[in-house]
Amino acid sequence: MDLRKGTIEKFLMAGEVYDAMDKEEKQIMMRYAKQVTSIQREISEAACKINAPYYCSECHGGCCTNGIEFGNDIPDYLYAMFYISLEERKKIIDVINAPHDDVDCSLKGESGCALPIITRPIHCKLFYCNVIPESKILMNTFGDSLKEADLQFRCALDEMNLMFLN
Repeated sequence: MDLRKGTIEKFLMAGEVYDAMDKEEKQIMMRYAKQVTSIQREISEAACKINAPYYCSECHGGCCTNGIEFGNDIPDYLYAMFYISLEERKKIIDVINAPHDDVDCSLKGESGCALPIITRPIHCKLFYCNVIPESKILMNTFGDSLKEADLQFRCALDEMNLMFLN
Protein backbone atom coordinates (compact mmCIF):
# COMPACT_ATOMS: atom_id res chain seq x y z
CA MET A 1 0.00 0.00 0.00
CA ASP A 2 1.42 3.40 -0.88
CA LEU A 3 1.83 6.05 1.76
CA ARG A 4 -0.93 8.42 0.66
CA LYS A 5 -3.51 5.71 0.12
CA GLY A 6 -2.80 4.15 3.51
CA THR A 7 -2.93 7.48 5.30
CA ILE A 8 -6.20 8.46 3.63
CA GLU A 9 -7.78 5.11 4.55
CA LYS A 10 -6.70 5.41 8.19
CA PHE A 11 -7.68 9.07 8.42
CA LEU A 12 -11.12 8.41 6.92
CA MET A 13 -11.61 5.39 9.17
CA ALA A 14 -10.73 7.52 12.22
CA GLY A 15 -13.42 9.95 11.07
CA GLU A 16 -15.91 7.09 10.75
CA VAL A 17 -15.07 5.81 14.23
CA TYR A 18 -15.52 9.30 15.65
CA ASP A 19 -18.78 9.90 13.77
CA ALA A 20 -20.16 6.53 14.97
CA MET A 21 -19.57 7.38 18.64
CA ASP A 22 -22.57 8.52 20.60
CA LYS A 23 -22.44 11.64 22.77
CA GLU A 24 -21.44 9.75 25.93
CA GLU A 25 -18.65 7.86 24.14
CA LYS A 26 -17.33 11.12 22.72
CA GLN A 27 -17.34 12.71 26.16
CA ILE A 28 -15.45 9.78 27.67
CA MET A 29 -12.93 9.62 24.84
CA MET A 30 -12.47 13.38 24.85
CA ARG A 31 -11.18 13.15 28.43
CA TYR A 32 -8.49 10.74 27.25
CA ALA A 33 -7.78 12.75 24.10
CA LYS A 34 -7.33 15.87 26.25
CA GLN A 35 -4.65 14.12 28.27
CA VAL A 36 -2.67 13.48 25.09
CA THR A 37 -3.30 16.88 23.54
CA SER A 38 -2.44 18.64 26.80
CA ILE A 39 0.99 17.01 26.77
CA GLN A 40 1.32 17.79 23.05
CA ARG A 41 0.62 21.44 23.92
CA GLU A 42 3.27 21.38 26.66
CA ILE A 43 5.79 19.91 24.22
CA SER A 44 4.97 22.58 21.67
CA GLU A 45 5.30 25.39 24.23
CA ALA A 46 8.59 23.99 25.51
CA ALA A 47 9.83 23.57 21.92
CA CYS A 48 9.10 27.25 21.29
CA LYS A 49 11.15 28.18 24.34
CA ILE A 50 14.18 26.39 22.87
CA ASN A 51 13.53 28.00 19.47
CA ALA A 52 12.69 24.69 17.78
CA PRO A 53 10.28 26.21 15.23
CA TYR A 54 13.12 28.35 13.88
CA TYR A 55 15.50 25.41 13.59
CA CYS A 56 12.84 23.20 12.02
CA SER A 57 11.80 25.81 9.46
CA GLU A 58 15.43 26.32 8.45
CA CYS A 59 16.50 22.68 8.51
CA HIS A 60 13.68 20.81 6.75
CA GLY A 61 15.59 17.73 7.91
CA GLY A 62 12.54 15.54 8.09
CA CYS A 63 12.69 14.52 11.74
CA CYS A 64 8.94 14.01 11.81
CA THR A 65 8.80 12.93 8.17
CA ASN A 66 11.24 10.07 8.20
CA GLY A 67 8.77 7.40 7.12
CA ILE A 68 7.09 7.01 10.50
CA GLU A 69 3.76 7.79 8.88
CA PHE A 70 3.63 4.13 7.78
CA GLY A 71 3.44 3.19 11.46
CA ASN A 72 0.54 5.49 12.27
CA ASP A 73 -2.78 3.79 12.77
CA ILE A 74 -6.42 4.76 13.17
CA PRO A 75 -6.15 5.88 16.84
CA ASP A 76 -3.22 8.12 15.85
CA TYR A 77 -5.59 10.10 13.64
CA LEU A 78 -8.58 9.85 15.98
CA TYR A 79 -7.18 12.59 18.27
CA ALA A 80 -7.64 15.12 15.47
CA MET A 81 -11.31 14.26 15.04
CA PHE A 82 -12.10 15.76 18.45
CA TYR A 83 -10.67 19.11 17.36
CA ILE A 84 -11.40 19.55 13.66
CA SER A 85 -14.53 20.15 11.64
CA LEU A 86 -15.74 18.14 8.66
CA GLU A 87 -14.51 20.98 6.44
CA GLU A 88 -11.05 20.75 7.99
CA ARG A 89 -11.06 16.99 7.42
CA LYS A 90 -11.65 17.62 3.73
CA LYS A 91 -8.76 20.10 3.61
CA ILE A 92 -6.46 17.54 5.23
CA ILE A 93 -7.52 14.93 2.65
CA ASP A 94 -6.71 17.49 -0.06
CA VAL A 95 -3.22 17.92 1.40
CA ILE A 96 -2.71 14.16 1.47
CA ASN A 97 -3.90 13.85 -2.14
CA ALA A 98 -1.75 16.71 -3.41
CA PRO A 99 1.51 15.93 -5.24
CA HIS A 100 4.43 15.84 -2.80
CA ASP A 101 8.09 16.54 -3.31
CA ASP A 102 8.63 15.08 0.14
CA VAL A 103 7.54 11.48 -0.22
CA ASP A 104 8.22 10.70 3.44
CA CYS A 105 5.02 12.31 4.74
CA SER A 106 1.81 12.86 2.86
CA LEU A 107 0.50 15.13 5.63
CA LYS A 108 3.14 17.74 4.90
CA GLY A 109 1.57 20.74 3.20
CA GLU A 110 2.92 24.10 2.13
CA SER A 111 3.03 25.41 5.69
CA GLY A 112 4.05 22.19 7.45
CA CYS A 113 1.89 19.43 8.86
CA ALA A 114 -1.78 19.57 7.89
CA LEU A 115 -2.85 18.30 11.32
CA PRO A 116 -3.23 20.76 14.20
CA ILE A 117 -0.06 20.74 16.29
CA ILE A 118 -1.68 19.28 19.41
CA THR A 119 -3.34 16.43 17.50
CA ARG A 120 -0.41 15.02 15.55
CA PRO A 121 0.34 11.33 16.04
CA ILE A 122 2.70 10.86 18.96
CA HIS A 123 5.27 9.19 16.71
CA CYS A 124 5.56 12.50 14.88
CA LYS A 125 6.49 14.21 18.14
CA LEU A 126 8.80 11.67 19.77
CA PHE A 127 12.16 12.24 18.16
CA TYR A 128 15.51 13.71 19.11
CA CYS A 129 16.95 16.49 16.99
CA ASN A 130 20.72 16.46 16.66
CA VAL A 131 20.70 20.18 15.80
CA ILE A 132 18.84 21.26 18.93
CA PRO A 133 20.67 19.90 21.99
CA GLU A 134 17.75 20.70 24.30
CA SER A 135 15.45 18.41 22.30
CA LYS A 136 16.78 15.38 24.16
CA ILE A 137 15.87 17.02 27.47
CA LEU A 138 12.46 17.90 26.03
CA MET A 139 11.72 14.31 25.03
CA ASN A 140 13.12 12.93 28.28
CA THR A 141 10.77 15.30 30.12
CA PHE A 142 7.60 14.60 28.14
CA GLY A 143 8.14 11.37 26.19
CA ASP A 144 7.07 8.87 28.84
CA SER A 145 3.99 10.83 29.89
CA LEU A 146 2.94 11.21 26.24
CA LYS A 147 3.33 7.47 25.64
CA GLU A 148 1.35 6.70 28.82
CA ALA A 149 -1.49 9.07 27.87
CA ASP A 150 -1.61 7.51 24.40
CA LEU A 151 -1.77 4.03 25.93
CA GLN A 152 -4.65 5.09 28.19
CA PHE A 153 -6.50 6.50 25.16
CA ARG A 154 -6.03 3.23 23.28
CA CYS A 155 -7.09 1.13 26.28
CA ALA A 156 -10.26 3.20 26.64
CA LEU A 157 -11.00 2.66 22.94
CA ASP A 158 -10.51 -1.05 23.44
CA GLU A 159 -12.71 -1.16 26.55
CA MET A 160 -15.46 0.62 24.65
CA ASN A 161 -15.08 -1.81 21.73
CA LEU A 162 -14.08 1.00 19.40
CA MET A 163 -10.75 -0.57 18.44
CA PHE A 164 -12.34 -3.21 16.26
CA LEU A 165 -10.98 -1.41 13.20
CA ASN A 166 -7.32 -1.49 14.18
